[in-house]
Amino acid sequence: MHEYYGMIMQSPELVPPLVITTIMMILTLVVILRSYLKNKMLPSLFYSLTVIFFSALVIDQLLDQTYLPFRDVDFTLDGVHNYLSNFLLVVFLVIGFLFWYLAIIYSQYENPPQRAFLLFFIAGGILFSEFANSEWKGLVPFILQIAAVLMMTLEVINYARKVMKSIDPNKRKLLALYFLGYLLWIMAIPLGVILDNIPGFPSFIKNTWVIPFTSGLFLISYSVAIDPRVLFISDAQPLDLLIFDKNDSLLLVHRFKEYPGCIDRELMGSAMSGVLSLMKELLASGKRLLRVDHGDVKVLVETGNYCTFLLVATQETSRFRQMLRNAVWEFEINYQEGLMSESPIVSNYEPFRERIAEMFV
Repeated sequence: MHEYYGMIMQSPELVPPLVITTIMMILTLVVILRSYLKNKMLPSLFYSLTVIFFSALVIDQLLDQTYLPFRDVDFTLDGVHNYLSNFLLVVFLVIGFLFWYLAIIYSQYENPPQRAFLLFFIAGGILFSEFANSEWKGLVPFILQIAAVLMMTLEVINYARKVMKSIDPNKRKLLALYFLGYLLWIMAIPLGVILDNIPGFPSFIKNTWVIPFTSGLFLISYSVAIDPRVLFISDAQPLDLLIFDKNDSLLLVHRFKEYPGCIDRELMGSAMSGVLSLMKELLASGKRLLRVDHGDVKVLVETGNYCTFLLVATQETSRFRQMLRNAVWEFEINYQEGLMSESPIVSNYEPFRERIAEMFV
């Protein structure tokens, strides 16, 4: 970014808050990465990438204020002279913003709606206008940024409306932290960008952008890390998970919630074991059973080297399929020795019930 960005000023007063911000961003990254490793959800991955790029943005600013060799590195792109720190600032900000947008989108949809491509087009325009010839500079990227922020804000409002309808009342405080974090984060834009266009405006006020920027992003990451289910909206719900060994004997059945038409878990496990064995016999050699339709519910099947998982869900989605594959892989890694024996001890697999609840959110 160029002269209208207060964030790139060489201001000594920015160094202490940038140091604190860098530390907080690293701690936030650790928290959100732990959340992703626990549940392997795509939105959590995008939130992690968001924090990574925004952390890089803050570190870029810290180096720009304190490390002269880094600040003096420059290059020419398409005939336009650019400083490396300014170039990285734009890239980190735009890409981090896009990952945040994707986190919100994939928290609501299996596949992104067409309007998501508009934001990518705007993001591309911002990058192009920042490094294009002089007639593209100044007003054009500023307008594009405002358009992107407005689009993001509308998405967040729509997101909040949907979440409020479906969320457990006991978890609304956590949700409120998320949206408070967004409001704080969005304040960094007028402080760091818009106010810098006002001649003579006090620089110490402009430089306070680091406070809402970091605190807002921290609140967002904290709420996602504490309970990813708070921020995940989907009509598709997991109902039961059944685990069978290589001989189709039931090892574990986990019910996520009671639902109309559900039967006793053990009885369902015995019935599914028979259905599973029959379907495997009927299939041609070398083919895998992937799903069974059963009225209003879907039964997803995933077979590993030593076991078979059946997920009973209201809908079949790519998210559930990936969760199922992750669960099979982790289960076989943890219990390979027991699964290879001819007489597995069912009680040994009970601890995996906790991981099921964490993974299928």
